[in-house]
Amino acid sequence: MCIYRFGLGALFVVWCSAGLSQEVKDIQSFYRSLEPEIRADYQKFWDGVALEDKRKIARGKAPSSSSERAEGEKGIKSVLYNVAVAKAICVERAFNRASGVDQRMQVMNNCLKEKTDVLLKFSKASEYAPVVPRLKSAQCEMRSRDYDSELRFPPFEFLRGPDNHEPHLFDYKALLECLLSGRD
Repeated sequence: MCIYRFGLGALFVVWCSAGLSQEVKDIQSFYRSLEPEIRADYQKFWDGVALEDKRKIARGKAPSSSSERAEGEKGIKSVLYNVAVAKAICVERAFNRASGVDQRMQVMNNCLKEKTDVLLKFSKASEYAPVVPRLKSAQCEMRSRDYDSELRFPPFEFLRGPDNHEPHLFDYKALLECLLSGRD
């Protein structure tokens, strides 16, 4: 087993005995192997929330409300689900498009960089969400959902909400383009 570190502080595990030279025969098993790291990132999020609440209280301010916590939980679950699936898709892409270890690493790194860059752009643009009409936002989300990947890679159980709400996968590039477009 080889371990590679990629963006967003997550460990990226790839099965191999000689680098990335062996095939990943079961992408589903690879995806499931990411669960402990995604779970750890989820816990880091809540640790950060707890620390921020302590700081707020120390400054005489109110900690996060239950509605803020619920909104944050829904958001982080969605982001982490999208990150886990992006990693699986990038590994699969590397094995489908390249044959040597260096070539596979390059394909995988480029794929992850592309997906991370788009996700970061979307997160910055989402600060302007209140100015996007609710109907347009809902339409853009529906148009940019990645239903095929949702079927291939269901969310880890801990990412599902208590009301059985499941996070969704998005093509963030398409979502961003739709939200920023002039059409409704």
